[in-house]
Amino acid sequence: MFGIHKQMPPSVKFGGIIAIILLVNIVLVIVKYDFMWLEKLKAANTAKLFTLSIAISIPVTVWCLTSLITTKNLIKQHSMNVLLQTRTSAEYTKHAQIASAVLHSSNEISNEERVSIIYILNFIEFVAIGIKRNDLDEAIFKDAWKGMIARTVEFHGDGIIAEAQLNTNKDIWKHIIWLNKRWQKSTPCISFYHLLEIMFVLLTIPTIACIFLVILVKIHKYLL
Repeated sequence: MFGIHKQMPPSVKFGGIIAIILLVNIVLVIVKYDFMWLEKLKAANTAKLFTLSIAISIPVTVWCLTSLITTKNLIKQHSMNVLLQTRTSAEYTKHAQIASAVLHSSNEISNEERVSIIYILNFIEFVAIGIKRNDLDEAIFKDAWKGMIARTVEFHGDGIIAEAQLNTNKDIWKHIIWLNKRWQKSTPCISFYHLLEIMFVLLTIPTIACIFLVILVKIHKYLL
């Protein structure tokens, strides 16, 4: 469970493409203007290369931004659908009611209650894996389930979960433990991916500005 980490979010993947586009355009701008140490590179026809780069950059940047927005919306919609299904599924509701009653009882767990608890643990494990792989929106589930998962791990961590990990599989329900530890941190931690997301958002602005500035210059020269 100590080796579990969230995978790279879509914003970082698309942001990386935008960063590469910006870097290429910056290099071409440097080559295009007078720098003595780049005189040999300037000898090549960089004007056409720069125009070609801008022509490619525009649709790719637009595709990255629209794809990112679409992906985020789909993830949020899918997350809300999963939450709504927990309210409309008769099977889930039945097991959830039994498992919830166990959390407020000091009696020995019966076989029927154990079946319901395992059902709920399996479902939470499925959600935790989805959050780790960025297929589900973590913020939505954290707001809805943070307390419930904490109580579940606290109550069953040394019981059903520990027993199953000892006797069946040491990795069973490990994502539930990981998610609970992640959510129970007292101070929010900005991860490496969050820093990349912020950096790529900041890079997107000059990239778009650079592209449209070049377009305006080209239009102005054409009109003159």
